[in-house]
Amino acid sequence: MIRRLTAEDHQQVQDFLQQLPTFALFLTADIEKYGYESSVFTIWGIFSHTQELLHVFGKYYNTLVVYSNTDHYPAAEVCAFLSDQAIKYDTLVGRSILAEQFFAHLSFTDIYRNYYCELKPEHFTPLINEQLNVTKADLSHTEAILKLLTSIEEFSGLDFQEEAIKTYISDGGVYLLRENDEIASLAMCSARTERLANIGGVCTAKPYRQRGYASTVVSTISQTYLEQGLICCLSYNNPAAGAIYHRIGYQPVGHMIVARK
Repeated sequence: MIRRLTAEDHQQVQDFLQQLPTFALFLTADIEKYGYESSVFTIWGIFSHTQELLHVFGKYYNTLVVYSNTDHYPAAEVCAFLSDQAIKYDTLVGRSILAEQFFAHLSFTDIYRNYYCELKPEHFTPLINEQLNVTKADLSHTEAILKLLTSIEEFSGLDFQEEAIKTYISDGGVYLLRENDEIASLAMCSARTERLANIGGVCTAKPYRQRGYASTVVSTISQTYLEQGLICCLSYNNPAAGAIYHRIGYQPVGHMIVARK
């Protein structure tokens, strides 16, 4: 049985999501930030006949996030439910072994198979050029941030929501390195919980690559959240980016898929 989750389900949901907290980060973060009654986030549960919570999926803006503690996911049932309820989305995100089960039922134009990594304090080796000035973004940078993100070839096909970017900025989670009055490199915290922070949107404009800018920005934002007692997480499918992250201390914990219709 599939039904929308409410605040009355909160403890059961939290217990369920904490079994694989790194892979549940996005859903946990959205629940903490938006709760169960929101115009931008909705979460559903799949229950057994004894009311045991078996799987969950959530919709944040136009992104569907799937999660389960097992390697099986009732993709056909979820697809039928979404179709019957006329629930629209254009991006699917989830642990690879779960997301792949949707491929028999849905067509996607772009599929990104990412390494998922986490950084703990004991592994952190910052790569910071002290001559570079990394600052937090403010709302006046929104348009320039979107312009840079949409110019990155590796991000082609991804849907960056202006309102989501503004939320990240307002939360103090977007870090910039500026040069010649433009954004040269950036990284942002796209989701955080009481224990974890997800670092995403890492990019450098073409004229400023191979200068160590991304290393400095990622090290700076990672250090900020580590100092707050959080474990940092990020994903990548670009080997060059992965080499930077591993040098900083990020270690692989699994694989994630981002698939866009």
